[in-house]
Amino acid sequence: VLMFTVLFWFWGHPIVYIAVLPFFGLMYELIPKYTGTKVYSYVSAVSALGLLMILSELVWGHHLFNSGLGVTWDLFFSTTSFIVVIPSAITVFNYIGTLWTAERIRMTTPMMLVINGIVDFILGGITGVMQANVGFNEIVHGTYWVTGHFHFIFLGVTTGVAFAALYVLFPTLTNGRVYNERLAKWHFYLTALGSFLMSIAWTIGGFISASWCSCTTLQSAGTRLQVLILIT
Repeated sequence: VLMFTVLFWFWGHPIVYIAVLPFFGLMYELIPKYTGTKVYSYVSAVSALGLLMILSELVWGHHLFNSGLGVTWDLFFSTTSFIVVIPSAITVFNYIGTLWTAERIRMTTPMMLVINGIVDFILGGITGVMQANVGFNEIVHGTYWVTGHFHFIFLGVTTGVAFAALYVLFPTLTNGRVYNERLAKWHFYLTALGSFLMSIAWTIGGFISASWCSCTTLQSAGTRLQVLILIT
């Protein structure tokens, strides 16, 4: 069983980055389009994406902290999982830097979807890096906390930015027709608010012991909080 999980995550975890990285690139294309400015610190932006591709192969073991790999491997994968935060943070800072240095931001629906993607990526990143701590991982492993972290990234970044790209390409895909901005804004508000409420509910529920395997009660919430206090 352990060999299967090792092979699965060795194969499966990099796929998450394969799915996300193209949308990071799309965000670098869309933000300058609606700000009228160049990407802030372009060299560091490209370097960060390249570093993410390399590190994506070295963090898969954080899914196995509770599987008996041993202290040495736990320490290795915990360290690499913390290190992967560096290029991720550089990417976020470059997005924010590009927005910050813009004289004017056109708040169209695609731009709003991109900004929401940045916010969700920050939230998903924070909940993700917390799991790189082996002790905290013991608390939230197998709970909806992990589900919430995953969906902050995949709904906020991949799905949201995909919608943004579709809105940009809408005239090309429909022979020059223009989408209804009012309906598009409603689409944005419902998507952004709905995905946030769903993901944050999973995150909070997971911390207070809601397992995705079987719905449990809140009886262990106090114990989990005590363990978290001891860790911090």
